[in-house]
Amino acid sequence: MLKGEDGAKNLKDAEALFDGKLEGFIKENPELAKFLVPSGLEHMKELQLKLEKLVKLQEKLRALQLKASELNEKHYALKKEDEKLLKEAELLSKSGKKEDMDKLENNTNRRKEILGEMKSLKSEYKQPIRQLEELSAEFSALA
Repeated sequence: MLKGEDGAKNLKDAEALFDGKLEGFIKENPELAKFLVPSGLEHMKELQLKLEKLVKLQEKLRALQLKASELNEKHYALKKEDEKLLKEAELLSKSGKKEDMDKLENNTNRRKEILGEMKSLKSEYKQPIRQLEELSAEFSALA
């Protein structure tokens, strides 16, 4: 066996012996053990709690991302429909026929509905943005 391998084996043996004795000491003297390793154990517990909070925050962030994606899709669909109705309205207004004027009125009413839906979406955006700001503050607090 090489010297380095002997050293590594001896170090591992010493670590195992120390760990074994430390575990035995902790089991035999729990009241003294708290003075021996409290900061390490407490630090590990704190890190574990932070990690759990971080996982929960990431789940909330994913949910917010999904909500934002849904809102974006709705907005895009409404915008496309509005553009289509606007082009159609231009053609109908040039016609001057009675039936085309009725279609134009329906078209205008639908465009008003779309504008209302877009305003509603705008207010829906505010909640995820506020929640995202709160998450950002929580992420910062964990750092």
